[in-house]
Amino acid sequence: MYISVGKGEKSPNTGSCQKLVDYLEKENQDKAQDERTDFFDQTRENISPQEVVHRIDTNIQKLSRQDAKYYMLHPQP
Repeated sequence: MYISVGKGEKSPNTGSCQKLVDYLEKENQDKAQDERTDFFDQTRENISPQEVVHRIDTNIQKLSRQDAKYYMLHPQP
């Protein structure tokens, strides 16, 4: 599988990730409950969207305002 990382300069990823989380949640709305993709991390599943936004937006150690806070991964089988 080939995985590429999206270029930071083309996407507005220096501010809040709220729009990205909203987009991902909108994709879930049309799916049945058993087909939904929930947020998760190494230790927990079913993390709320509000917690995802808060954790990404507050993880700014040594980042300036112009630095990217998140990147999009593109897996290609």
